[in-house]
Amino acid sequence: MNDTEFFVSRKKNPYMVWLQAAIFMAAVGLIVLLYLAAGGIAFAPAPFILLAAYLGIRTLSIYSKLEFEYSLSGNILNIDRIYKQVRRKPLLRITVSEIVAFGRMGTPEQLEAAKKVVKVICCDSREEDFPVYFLTCQYEGKGLHMFIIEPNAKMLLAMRKLSPVVAKALMTES
Repeated sequence: MNDTEFFVSRKKNPYMVWLQAAIFMAAVGLIVLLYLAAGGIAFAPAPFILLAAYLGIRTLSIYSKLEFEYSLSGNILNIDRIYKQVRRKPLLRITVSEIVAFGRMGTPEQLEAAKKVVKVICCDSREEDFPVYFLTCQYEGKGLHMFIIEPNAKMLLAMRKLSPVVAKALMTES
């Protein structure tokens, strides 16, 4: 049986720390402006403003640390989104035989497949060092979707055995 898992971590945005600091500074600035405009009574909403800033910063922190888990169990391919190792959201669950098109990004096949899809969903690290592939499939009855993935060699080999579309794409690549 073909059981394999692979994790891909999305590269963190270097500006996220600055955005979080800007949110906090905006909250403090708002409290100071309220104090200057309304006097001592302005400190009444201060805890709520700081709480809103904290929740905004925390939410940004959670969603900025993003990972994807690709798992292939039998003939089922699962792709899950994992936020800061706290929240998991299933993104895709298909049988490998449901893949309509597969190949490397930047190829003529990918450009042709991109014309036919409704939406493109990136599930890669966005780093230049790793080979990036695409797959297209029917997604939740919403039409043809393209998923951009970074499978490792073990997962590619397992998918090659299960899908003629993947096998053909990997044969032409070699």
